[in-house]
Amino acid sequence: ELVALYAMYRPGPMDFIDGYIKRKRGLEPITYYHPIMEKYLKDTYGVIIYQEQVMLLSQEIANFTPEESDLLIRAVFCRRLTQQETALKEKFIRGGMENGYTEEFLEKIWRDWMRCGNYLFYKSHAVCYTWLAYKMAYLKAHYPEEFMQGYFTINDKAI
Repeated sequence: ELVALYAMYRPGPMDFIDGYIKRKRGLEPITYYHPIMEKYLKDTYGVIIYQEQVMLLSQEIANFTPEESDLLIRAVFCRRLTQQETALKEKFIRGGMENGYTEEFLEKIWRDWMRCGNYLFYKSHAVCYTWLAYKMAYLKAHYPEEFMQGYFTINDKAI
């Protein structure tokens, strides 16, 4: 839960925190745009949180190769390659339609992915950052003097 919340507490995914919590608590039904999405979004209550989810969905829905789905992450979420972004969107729409999905469905998914922008984490990154934050909070709570001494020592050397 901490990992998911850490990953979501960023611009873009932050918009989904309220729905994630309501779904987790059973206050809101868990819904998917399409049943195929449950396979990858079940653990996160139907909410896209991690880059891996986008990569796997692009492979499942539009027959992207693992390399293309990685390129999708780099091009779209890093916003570096706008020409490639356009080509990948066209491939996604074309591949999805060949697999029987409607253009409306594919456009909706694409818009959601763009809404999260470059703010999605790989789950492994979110786990590492959360673990580090947890350790730091523990040290600060249980060893405040040593923690602060170490903090100021490190920052002193950085200056």
